[in-house]
Amino acid sequence: MHTKRRWVVLLMVLLCACDHSGRRESAPEIFTINRESEVAGEAYEVIYSLYLPTDNSRLFEGTGANFIPEILIPTEKIPLYEDPEQIAQLLGALGVDMSYCRLFERLPEAAGFYFQIEMLADKLGLPDEMFEKYSGNLEDYFSDPDSLTGLINGVYSDTDRYFRESDRESLASLSLMGGWIETM
Repeated sequence: MHTKRRWVVLLMVLLCACDHSGRRESAPEIFTINRESEVAGEAYEVIYSLYLPTDNSRLFEGTGANFIPEILIPTEKIPLYEDPEQIAQLLGALGVDMSYCRLFERLPEAAGFYFQIEMLADKLGLPDEMFEKYSGNLEDYFSDPDSLTGLINGVYSDTDRYFRESDRESLASLSLMGGWIETM
């Protein structure tokens, strides 16, 4: 019963966040969550009980799924994205694709997604230190699937924590949503 209510609350939050008033002339502002209201508090709990995008690839384990490169996000147009909300969603989706590549030991493809993630993180103003601690051993990470798992989890945990601590929780939520959508 609680699960059903959580989904309803999450759906309400997502629907209320949509702007149905028509075209805007300026870029949309990033919303913040007022944790004082009861509904927002419940929505906050639901959103942050979801897995990080990198954990979603575990849904493929044990299902007998095959690697299908056509379902991966094409990376050619990723540098064109400028809107923070779109970039956050893309970060989540790329995290799932990178984890999917790791699952099937397609490490060169995973490396390509990592560099796209790093570029998008820079556009969002995430601190370089988040990636510098991994940069010395990148070759090791991309030659061993287990090491790559640690890299993926570290980067996404750091990103999620940074968004929360810098009052950009909406971007953390959008990143989670992007990962879930890509998983589906």
